[in-house]
Amino acid sequence: MRSIPLLAATLLLTACGGEDVNQAANDQAMSAEAAAQAALANLEGSSWELLELTVLGGHVFEPEDPADYTLRFLSDNRVRGKSDCNTINGNWSTDEAFALSGISSSRSLCLAGSLHNYYLLYLRDVVGMEQRNDAMVLTTSDSDVNLTFRKVVSN
Repeated sequence: MRSIPLLAATLLLTACGGEDVNQAANDQAMSAEAAAQAALANLEGSSWELLELTVLGGHVFEPEDPADYTLRFLSDNRVRGKSDCNTINGNWSTDEAFALSGISSSRSLCLAGSLHNYYLLYLRDVVGMEQRNDAMVLTTSDSDVNLTFRKVVSN
């Protein structure tokens, strides 16, 4: 007979402990969401340069000069930047989630070894943005493909 109350007490303590775990997970998710919203709010007027480009198959490309691959988020929801020997233009939005649209580029032929084609291809497929430490990571519709940038600090 003593095993039934003991079992009930064990179940009650386990259930209460589960609430703490769920609350901690909810708090962490809300904290991550707040950090993402803060990052989006500070995006306007900022400039970024590409640190690495992860493509299908997990291969990571690092530009010789990150300043050759940039994004600058303008106040009118326009984005401008550099893609090696080309300039890029487009729009950015944070309506429901971060997104890039209308990405276009000048059509200069860059030297061999340029990341221009990959960079442009994947910028056109951006569906989200994550803040990781001091980096901005643009995510694409393929979870294995992303672009990692660092903020450009002006003097």
